[in-house]
Amino acid sequence: MAAIADVQPIHYHVTLVSRGDARLHAKQWLVEQLYYNTERVFHTFPDVDAADNFVNCSAKCAGPWLHMVEMCQASWPNSLDEIKRLFLDPASQKIICIDEKLEMERDGNTRLAHSPADEQFPWYILQGHFYDADRFVAVFRHLNDDEASDNPASHPDYYEMKWVVVHRISESKCVVRMLGYRTMLLDGMIAFAKNFGNNRLDQTGVDVKTVEREVAAFGNGFVWEYQKRMQALIGQLEMLSME
Repeated sequence: MAAIADVQPIHYHVTLVSRGDARLHAKQWLVEQLYYNTERVFHTFPDVDAADNFVNCSAKCAGPWLHMVEMCQASWPNSLDEIKRLFLDPASQKIICIDEKLEMERDGNTRLAHSPADEQFPWYILQGHFYDADRFVAVFRHLNDDEASDNPASHPDYYEMKWVVVHRISESKCVVRMLGYRTMLLDGMIAFAKNFGNNRLDQTGVDVKTVEREVAAFGNGFVWEYQKRMQALIGQLEMLSME
């Protein structure tokens, strides 16, 4: 299997086919491609002690394009089974997909989340979940289109791949590592940040390095808040299960 290139941007336009068996095999192949490259992509991850929290997002502008690498590590006071259930629970999808409204297609260890038909900006996120003895891996890949959907194609200039790797430290503690690659138009990132109340990216006349620093700072806060919300959801789901 071909390894994912180390240097960005290397992306391919991906359309999911509609035919039955071919569709199932395509989804499985796409998530397995990411899973089997987990160790390779994480060789760039800093040598951080498992007990330390860490977040680092970097951004590089190339003309109208923006290339981002997002890294995060956090120690969660939860068991490996609790974290696995979190990523499989439908309630986590609103955080994962950054959208309150979504639809889901499940096949084996894959999940295809996508926007509803009335969404102004359609999107498709393919997810895969893999289990080892002391490790859980969740992979995510943005798809550009789905032949089985009546929705229009998603933005043709947006690409994203992400890995979440959970290692067991003890029966009640795990280290969660996240690594993501994202390529999009800079104007798209400016609009995305504005939706979250950040207008610092929309500065005309500033130099490229300043833009890259502002994007990285926004990414640091966004990724760290993402992992905090996911971890907090475990406790909320436990409370609901006891009611």
